[in-house]
Amino acid sequence: MQQVLCLLVQEGLGIDEVDALTGPVIGRPKSATFRLGDIVGIDLMVQMGKNMRESLKHDPQIDVFRAIEFIEEMVKRGWWGEKKGQGFYKRVKTDKGREILTLDYKTLEYRPRHKPQFPSLEAAGRIPALAERLRLLCAASDKAGAFAWKHLSTVLCYSADRLTEIADDVVTVDNAMKWGFNWELGPFETWDALGVRATADRLAKEGREVPSIVRDLLASGQTSFYQQRNGHRLFFDLAGRVYAPEALPAKAIYLSRLHSDSGVVRSNPGASLVDLGDGVACLEFHTKMNVIGGDQLGMLAQSLEEVRKNYVGLVIGNQGPHFSAGANLMLLATQIQNQEWDEIDLATRTFQKATSTLRQFEKPVVAACHGYTLGGGCEITM
Repeated sequence: MQQVLCLLVQEGLGIDEVDALTGPVIGRPKSATFRLGDIVGIDLMVQMGKNMRESLKHDPQIDVFRAIEFIEEMVKRGWWGEKKGQGFYKRVKTDKGREILTLDYKTLEYRPRHKPQFPSLEAAGRIPALAERLRLLCAASDKAGAFAWKHLSTVLCYSADRLTEIADDVVTVDNAMKWGFNWELGPFETWDALGVRATADRLAKEGREVPSIVRDLLASGQTSFYQQRNGHRLFFDLAGRVYAPEALPAKAIYLSRLHSDSGVVRSNPGASLVDLGDGVACLEFHTKMNVIGGDQLGMLAQSLEEVRKNYVGLVIGNQGPHFSAGANLMLLATQIQNQEWDEIDLATRTFQKATSTLRQFEKPVVAACHGYTLGGGCEITM
């Protein structure tokens, strides 16, 4: 938060622009930076900054906790965020309904929000894979690219420099940031996503210090903090300078690893039937938002047939962000536009038959729902 505040002023970007660059596009929550600040409370942000300055006097990043003039003025005016009705953002009523305004920190006046116009940000938004988005953004030559690189490289270097003081391994730090702050990738996973050697070379070219653990990793002949072997993830152990298996809960099930371990019984582009062990199978959707279409319904029918013959029960679930956002409405809209009424009728009947069969199936079926469970996705759980 504090480092982003400093970059905001340094790079001359707008609050809404920075939130667009520090949210889902880099694997962070939608609240990004300043929306989160409004939720937490700007008065608390200032107090936490003061506490950090007093407690971390010898930290190399102590300067990021310095008082920022416009933030101090916001606190004086009582613009503390959500609890006061205005902060970095402000909700107002207009003739068109409710509107959210953005603070111009240079004038301390509110203005309508603007959609950021950065070519690299627009290009990154079209890329589904996070690692690829990060590489594109950090390599971009526009203002968004410069901001992304300065922000992420600072986080990566600080994490690497402080690692041995706060944890025994990179996994602990990565999990702390993912579980505590809802990041998709922890800092050392981000090192790997950007490329450890490429990132170290760029830091050196810019005259910046490459963290010692990164130098040690590269000197050992390795180029990543993590490796995949036989479906299992290993991490670079700093003490032994070797890769060690990541410790996992004994009863935890990771579908991605079952895929790697040849646990897939049947599969198509939109769904898979995976053997969980103990006579239980799992029907897993793997489309964007896990929307339901022909692939999912076809695999559902095949899964019930397979379970009827060879398993004692079926779990319907996945380990993506959402269980299912429902039917593929984009496909339905296209069919309506093309007046494909027979196809629509067939799809409707197929779905109704599938849910009816599920309800009457002679073996246990459990829906492990989470996140969005909408429309047809909700019907499957019932």
